Amino acid sequence: MKEVLERFKDARILVIGDLMTDLYIWGEAKRLSREAPVPVVHVEAEEYRLGGAANVANNVKALGAQVYLCGLVGYDDAAHHFRKAASEAGIATGGIFPVESWATTTKVRVMSREYRQQLLRLDYESPHAPGEENLASMRKYVESHIGHLDALIMSDYAKGLFSNEDFAREILSLATGGRLIVVVDSKSSHLHYYDRASVVTLSYSEAERFLRHRAERPPNGIVELGNRVREVVGSRSLLLVREEQGISLFVDAEETISSKIATQELLDTTGVRDTVVSAFALCLVAGADRKTAMMVTTRAAAKVASKVGTATVTLEELAEG
Repeated sequence: MKEVLERFKDARILVIGDLMTDLYIWGEAKRLSREAPVPVVHVEAEEYRLGGAANVANNVKALGAQVYLCGLVGYDDAAHHFRKAASEAGIATGGIFPVESWATTTKVRVMSREYRQQLLRLDYESPHAPGEENLASMRKYVESHIGHLDALIMSDYAKGLFSNEDFAREILSLATGGRLIVVVDSKSSHLHYYDRASVVTLSYSEAERFLRHRAERPPNGIVELGNRVREVVGSRSLLLVREEQGISLFVDAEETISSKIATQELLDTTGVRDTVVSAFALCLVAGADRKTAMMVTTRAAAKVASKVGTATVTLEELAEG
């Protein structure tokens, strides 16, 4: 594992997907409001973090690799804070394109500082898909970087970027044509886009929903579930993430590798899948065998799950064990 981690620094990965700004409002809730049965939060601090595909990129960067980020934001305050957070994390912003009449996807979480728990979440999203000129800019950016990359991560949160199937397939074709490792984190509604991906990542509940929408009989256990989804999608491998339990890798009908997320204190599963995708992609680039890749990935997931909110794991934390 040590040799694999040491090779992370040589990896060059481009992350394309739905960009988000995560705003954390920290405070104390000491009483209920007289106006309604809701807590009154005395705000003490506000903190902006990178979310969505940007959290994937942030994890790649924290693990020592070179990362490029591509996606869309609006012309709003959230975009300003997003760019600032990306720059502070050492992530280049050349592939981040602003869109007129587009709201930067923002998740506002009101947090109790005393209990380190979420009290409320507010979501801001753009109601429409990006235009062709925006997609063309991103396509050109990806195309210009293909020759210098080891892997491409497509982070599909179903927030609009990959609502255009042709665009998603074009990006995948660019990557596979360049012989890159392609790791996809997708919602079940878009799974049919990614049949040529190296690895597709999905949650257990989304995998069940995917089969149910196809009117197929319920699977008998997780092994059958994973193998059936992988066969239908057509990807080489499938990662099923059960955030508070573990991760299962399905490569073919004969081999399934499962690994438990072992953490002393499970505080928050926010962003765990982002960490899983980042760590697994880096392991593939580093040439790790499947068992080592799963060991590294679950260790990274456990480190993040023991933190509050959208978080990353560093190479030093992984090496500590």
